[in-house]
Amino acid sequence: MDTKSKLFQELINFAKNNLNFDDYFICVYGSCLTSQFSDNSDLDIFIATKDYSVDDFKKIRDFIIDLHFRNNLKIDEEIPYKNKLVVLYKDIKDAISLEPFIKNNHKYIVPPIKTTKKYLQSREVRLRLILNALTSPNKFIYGNKLKYTRFKKEAEKAIIQLAYGLIGKKHLSANEIIYSLTIGIHGEKNQSHLGYKIQRQEVMTHLKKMVKRNNLF
Repeated sequence: MDTKSKLFQELINFAKNNLNFDDYFICVYGSCLTSQFSDNSDLDIFIATKDYSVDDFKKIRDFIIDLHFRNNLKIDEEIPYKNKLVVLYKDIKDAISLEPFIKNNHKYIVPPIKTTKKYLQSREVRLRLILNALTSPNKFIYGNKLKYTRFKKEAEKAIIQLAYGLIGKKHLSANEIIYSLTIGIHGEKNQSHLGYKIQRQEVMTHLKKMVKRNNLF
């Protein structure tokens, strides 16, 4: 069993034996789903549910940290686990509603990214990360697959809507949509814009396929 398969199986086993949520799903995203994954990578994951307690979060956080240590993976807490590891279904709905972006009539503005501790702990970052995770390469691991699939489809439609709002035109080519999602109005890229890592071919391929199946405006 390769490293990825081993990690995913451990996630499934943990969920089966420790999570008592009535309704939830586990999603992984990021470098673990690309050729960039290595022993120096971290495992990008979120668990989505209707509600959770402080004890639920601590149990999940401790398991994820232990999983990283046991598999010699990098722990990345630039955005703290508290703001990205366990999310509510309401958070996902708000992200899909494009709440973290500034709307002016039919146009949208992407607020500038800040590197302050307060900002990285903010709800804006939480929602932007959820939207990016569901529209970048991602994978269902366990739980309510119907809920995961529905949210993923809605997130893809939302990100296309955002692209139209960023440019402010009624009709856009696939290239225009991809450009607006990967390059900001002042040349911002990657984490400084919407989080899509343009240097990763798998990410760009995923974006192109997503735009092709959702550009129905």
